[in-house]
Amino acid sequence: MAIEWNDYNIANFHDELVQNQGVLRPYAIDLCNYLSSLSDSEIIEYKAAADSAIHVMGITFRVYNDEEGSIDRAWPFDIIPRLI
Repeated sequence: MAIEWNDYNIANFHDELVQNQGVLRPYAIDLCNYLSSLSDSEIIEYKAAADSAIHVMGITFRVYNDEEGSIDRAWPFDIIPRLI
């Protein structure tokens, strides 16, 4: 399922890529067209590759909890904002 920019609701906030009614901002057209061209499986594959790289490189952050001490967690990573 490709990204449908016309259905992307930005009614209550500013979006750097999309204007009202799904109109792409001029500087974002190429990026949005590329993102729209990706299949679900490609996006899942890219996300898995990013998660794997974070795991292999050991990129974590520590969560401190009074009851459990501290816990290392993998860095949360969203591939779309990192592309931008």
